[in-house]
Amino acid sequence: MTPQSESDFQFDVFLCHNSKDKSEVKQIGEQLKQQRLKPWLDEWEFRPGLPWQRELGRQIGHIKSAAVFVGSSGYGPWQEHELDAFLREFVKRQCPVIPVLLPTAPQQPQLPIFLQSFHWVDFRQREPEPMGQLIWGITGIKPESKQINSVIEAQIKQEKNLTIEEKINYQFLEDLLKTENFQEADKQTKNILLFSLEKKIDEGLGKKEIRSLSSDILFTIDELWMKYSNQKFGLSKQKSIWEDLLLPQKGFMSLLSCFKKNKPNNSDKDNWYQFARDIGWYHTNPRTGRKEWIPYASLDFTFNAPEGCFPYFRNWWEVMGFNQHDPGRCIALMEKIDKFYNLSN
Repeated sequence: MTPQSESDFQFDVFLCHNSKDKSEVKQIGEQLKQQRLKPWLDEWEFRPGLPWQRELGRQIGHIKSAAVFVGSSGYGPWQEHELDAFLREFVKRQCPVIPVLLPTAPQQPQLPIFLQSFHWVDFRQREPEPMGQLIWGITGIKPESKQINSVIEAQIKQEKNLTIEEKINYQFLEDLLKTENFQEADKQTKNILLFSLEKKIDEGLGKKEIRSLSSDILFTIDELWMKYSNQKFGLSKQKSIWEDLLLPQKGFMSLLSCFKKNKPNNSDKDNWYQFARDIGWYHTNPRTGRKEWIPYASLDFTFNAPEGCFPYFRNWWEVMGFNQHDPGRCIALMEKIDKFYNLSN
């Protein structure tokens, strides 16, 4: 077997991550390659047929720096082992260890105690420019330096020429749906929509924002949800349930309209609560007998959930408060869905 040369160890940065965040980390890794840096990522560098733990141990002793990524999935079990090894290397040879918050990271991420004292790179924000900050941490070259400033400026110029639709990467959402991780896919759906309106992750979507959403983006999100849920979840599924609730019955069924839940004189609020019951968001508590909203964490995030249960768009305006405006927000979304749904047919 041909021995590894010294050049095999000349990696600039080790990408330490939770496997659930791999698609986001790969995107950053590709951008680093464009800046003529050499990132080490398990998927790119592990040779099939060899013990990966041994190879990982060999590389950790030579790579120049480490980027520790934190996203919506938190820490993975192997991240802790990797961090322990890099902490020893940091003490031994002052190897930079850079905490990196991914766009999906929570507002108050939980970092290990030793990482809390490090200056982190935040991809949830635009300023300071996160890629330049990461390159600075890896290379020691400040973003203002002429050595990388022109590269960053070219990247920014390229991004400015892209539409919002072109900037959005749906791969992470698709990966979550493929693995039936509906709770994280639901959160990522909200993140995509906030990004499309250039809003921060701690902001909400009211009626005005919902009406401003791109029909193309909503259509793509709906396609992914419908495809990977076997047509059970998605915006168009919710729209169908809403229509069934509102449309009057014809023929013989019209004689039974007085017994139907969607009576013609139902208010928007009545329809909103009935819709929420139908899709599994609102119920009568079997223990107390009280009508109440099911807590988000208590929803069934499996295929056993009722049809139309996801995306849970009520969370889109959570920070604005749940109040009398909820029915109007729901109606605004249904009207928006109706527009892209009709355009696609």
